[in-house]
Amino acid sequence: MKKCQACGTETNLVGALGGTMLCRDCRPEIELEIADLREAGKEVDVRLMAARRRRRLSDTTRTERVNRRNAALNEKAKSKGFDSLSQMLTAWLNDRIDLDVIDLITEGDEKDAE
Repeated sequence: MKKCQACGTETNLVGALGGTMLCRDCRPEIELEIADLREAGKEVDVRLMAARRRRRLSDTTRTERVNRRNAALNEKAKSKGFDSLSQMLTAWLNDRIDLDVIDLITEGDEKDAE
Protein backbone atom coordinates (compact mmCIF):
# COMPACT_ATOMS: atom_id res chain seq x y z
CA MET A 1 0.00 0.00 0.00
CA LYS A 2 1.19 3.52 -0.74
CA LYS A 3 2.27 5.83 2.06
CA CYS A 4 2.84 9.55 2.41
CA GLN A 5 6.58 9.95 2.17
CA ALA A 6 6.50 12.93 4.54
CA CYS A 7 4.63 11.41 7.49
CA GLY A 8 4.09 7.72 6.72
CA THR A 9 0.29 7.73 6.81
CA GLU A 10 -1.61 5.48 4.43
CA THR A 11 -4.79 7.56 4.47
CA ASN A 12 -5.87 10.79 2.75
CA LEU A 13 -3.29 10.49 -0.03
CA VAL A 14 -3.80 13.24 -2.59
CA GLY A 15 -1.19 12.26 -5.16
CA ALA A 16 2.41 12.75 -6.01
CA LEU A 17 4.28 16.01 -6.14
CA GLY A 18 7.69 15.85 -7.78
CA GLY A 19 7.46 12.05 -7.74
CA THR A 20 6.79 12.05 -3.99
CA MET A 21 3.50 10.71 -2.60
CA LEU A 22 1.94 13.14 -0.12
CA CYS A 23 -1.15 13.15 2.10
CA ARG A 24 -3.71 15.90 2.51
CA ASP A 25 -2.02 17.14 5.72
CA CYS A 26 1.56 17.31 4.42
CA ARG A 27 1.02 18.59 0.88
CA PRO A 28 0.13 22.23 1.78
CA GLU A 29 3.23 22.61 3.96
CA ILE A 30 5.46 21.11 1.27
CA GLU A 31 3.88 23.42 -1.35
CA LEU A 32 4.59 26.46 0.85
CA GLU A 33 8.20 25.37 1.24
CA ILE A 34 8.47 24.88 -2.54
CA ALA A 35 7.09 28.38 -3.15
CA ASP A 36 9.59 29.87 -0.70
CA LEU A 37 12.50 28.05 -2.33
CA ARG A 38 11.45 29.06 -5.85
CA GLU A 39 11.04 32.67 -4.73
CA ALA A 40 14.57 32.59 -3.33
CA GLY A 41 15.85 31.08 -6.60
CA LYS A 42 16.93 27.83 -4.96
CA GLU A 43 16.56 24.25 -6.20
CA VAL A 44 13.51 22.27 -5.16
CA ASP A 45 13.77 18.62 -4.11
CA VAL A 46 10.41 17.37 -2.85
CA ARG A 47 11.82 13.98 -1.80
CA LEU A 48 14.37 15.71 0.43
CA MET A 49 11.69 17.97 1.94
CA ALA A 50 9.48 14.96 2.65
CA ALA A 51 12.39 13.08 4.24
CA ARG A 52 13.20 16.05 6.49
CA ARG A 53 9.56 16.36 7.55
CA ARG A 54 9.35 12.66 8.31
CA ARG A 55 12.52 12.83 10.39
CA ARG A 56 11.24 15.85 12.34
CA LEU A 57 8.00 14.01 13.06
CA SER A 58 9.80 10.83 14.15
CA ASP A 59 12.22 12.77 16.37
CA THR A 60 9.29 14.56 18.02
CA THR A 61 7.47 11.28 18.58
CA ARG A 62 10.61 9.66 20.00
CA THR A 63 11.19 12.60 22.36
CA GLU A 64 7.60 12.44 23.57
CA ARG A 65 7.91 8.69 24.25
CA VAL A 66 11.15 9.20 26.21
CA ASN A 67 9.60 12.02 28.24
CA ARG A 68 6.53 9.90 29.07
CA ARG A 69 8.76 6.95 30.06
CA ASN A 70 10.96 9.16 32.27
CA ALA A 71 7.90 10.67 33.95
CA ALA A 72 6.55 7.18 34.66
CA LEU A 73 9.90 6.04 36.08
CA ASN A 74 10.13 9.12 38.30
CA GLU A 75 6.58 8.46 39.55
CA LYS A 76 7.56 4.89 40.37
CA ALA A 77 10.64 6.10 42.25
CA LYS A 78 8.55 8.59 44.25
CA SER A 79 5.98 5.91 45.06
CA LYS A 80 8.82 3.85 46.58
CA GLY A 81 9.93 6.76 48.76
CA PHE A 82 12.81 8.14 46.69
CA ASP A 83 13.16 11.76 45.63
CA SER A 84 14.20 10.90 42.09
CA LEU A 85 14.92 8.10 39.68
CA SER A 86 18.68 8.62 40.07
CA GLN A 87 18.40 8.22 43.84
CA MET A 88 16.47 4.96 43.38
CA LEU A 89 19.02 3.65 40.86
CA THR A 90 21.91 4.58 43.16
CA ALA A 91 20.27 2.67 46.02
CA TRP A 92 19.65 -0.31 43.74
CA LEU A 93 23.30 -0.35 42.63
CA ASN A 94 24.56 -0.02 46.20
CA ASP A 95 22.50 -3.04 47.22
CA ARG A 96 24.02 -5.16 44.46
CA ILE A 97 27.67 -4.13 44.50
CA ASP A 98 30.00 -6.37 46.45
CA LEU A 99 31.79 -3.98 48.83
CA ASP A 100 34.79 -6.35 49.13
CA VAL A 101 35.40 -5.94 45.39
CA ILE A 102 35.27 -2.15 45.75
CA ASP A 103 37.79 -2.31 48.63
CA LEU A 104 40.15 -4.39 46.47
CA ILE A 105 39.90 -1.94 43.62
CA THR A 106 40.47 1.12 45.79
CA GLU A 107 43.41 -0.52 47.58
CA GLY A 108 45.15 -0.88 44.23
CA ASP A 109 44.49 2.79 43.46
CA GLU A 110 45.92 3.86 46.84
CA LYS A 111 49.11 1.84 46.27
CA ASP A 112 49.53 3.39 42.81
CA ALA A 113 49.16 6.89 44.30
CA GLU A 114 52.00 6.29 46.77
